[in-house]
Amino acid sequence: MAGKKHIEIEKIVRQQLESERRTVKWLCKEMNWQRPKWYRFQLDGLIEVHDLQRISVLLNHNFFQYYSLQFEHLTEKCIKIDTQV
Repeated sequence: MAGKKHIEIEKIVRQQLESERRTVKWLCKEMNWQRPKWYRFQLDGLIEVHDLQRISVLLNHNFFQYYSLQFEHLTEKCIKIDTQV
């Protein structure tokens, strides 16, 4: 996951929903979302930070970890490049 340029958070959320045996309908109700908002999220993967935080709490899963791992990987890569110069 850390090596990818783009994190497909929408797919990760969907997988977590399935592993928790939760439905999209349940999540939309808990998030107070209309279904079109879920479909837009699934289509483009864009989500507001507070929404992702709420989903993390609801599904008891830190979805921010994927971004942190990517950040660490990119930082390490930049440090290696800087030290080689």
